Amino acid sequence: MKCPWLVALTIALAFPAHSGTTDVVTELSHRTGMSVTKLNSLLSHCESTQLSMNTCAFRDLVAAEIKMNQLLKAISSRLNTADRQALAKEQVSWSSHEKAKCNMLTDREVGRGSMRPLVYGNCMSAATQERIKQLQSGRASYPSTGF
Repeated sequence: MKCPWLVALTIALAFPAHSGTTDVVTELSHRTGMSVTKLNSLLSHCESTQLSMNTCAFRDLVAAEIKMNQLLKAISSRLNTADRQALAKEQVSWSSHEKAKCNMLTDREVGRGSMRPLVYGNCMSAATQERIKQLQSGRASYPSTGF
């Protein structure tokens, strides 16, 4: 039987909730159902267990997602309605593509084992960091009129 914390972390990676919280550990707690105390314990020893490694990878992903969402909100506030809709559509497309790509790469590397959350989290974190750079530099493929 799988560890309930591993199951919660796997579900949270697959279906992230965006509560609007900007504190990473609080957001992790919302997404996983783990207490802040439990998370802080896991995050204080990132290399001690597979669960700690998975949790730390997920923390990095959540931090990147929070930063990206704040950036998207700031960019959106400067756009007209059509460009805001184009940005939203582009973001949904980007998210779907990156999740599919990271799932495929993770399946190829580790399959469905206990390292899956770590590998998937690292892949999505790297993709999200790259997306942040694209958004900051204006290299993303939207909106047609610029911002």
